[in-house]
Amino acid sequence: AVKLGRADLGALYIRNVTGVYELRIAHSNDAELREFMEGRAREIHPELNPAVGRAVSTNQPAQIDDITREAGYPWPEAKFHTALTVPIPGEDIPVGVIVMAKVMTEPFSEKQVALISTFADQAGIAIENVRLFNEIQEKSRELEIASRHKSEFLASMSHELRTPLNAIIGFSEVLQECMFGEVNEKQAEYLSHIHSSG
Repeated sequence: AVKLGRADLGALYIRNVTGVYELRIAHSNDAELREFMEGRAREIHPELNPAVGRAVSTNQPAQIDDITREAGYPWPEAKFHTALTVPIPGEDIPVGVIVMAKVMTEPFSEKQVALISTFADQAGIAIENVRLFNEIQEKSRELEIASRHKSEFLASMSHELRTPLNAIIGFSEVLQECMFGEVNEKQAEYLSHIHSSG
């Protein structure tokens, strides 16, 4: 993206649970720019950064020809001027942003913006795939735990039911065989039902 966009710097930020965009990777052939991104610019608060704020709020690429002239810009010491921020699409709000910068005050062309937007769309798809994969993994773990609990429950209940049912079956057989004396016809019928139900 840096090479094709003719930028001096490129960075990928992903939104965390607090809404802050955290640096995941930065690239520049300029060591000073790279150090700046990996040091001072590790986190971006959209409300404090004009380029990121615009891209996130509009869900559209935001380009600022000279970001150092923007009111409230947090890094006036940074040596880049032109900034392009492209949102990485998410469900409701961007899951991340791609930030491109040039040292010279030189706007990115429409083709360059379209190209970086394609990279952002692809990144969004990749991030969503990872999220879905992790969700499937978590659901699989939950199903495995539920299945184990079910098996333990069934084994326990089977044992708990088997013991009294064996007694019911055994005693009904003993009574049917008249080992403790004769039973009348109605009692024999009831014993037969008890035995077959057991």
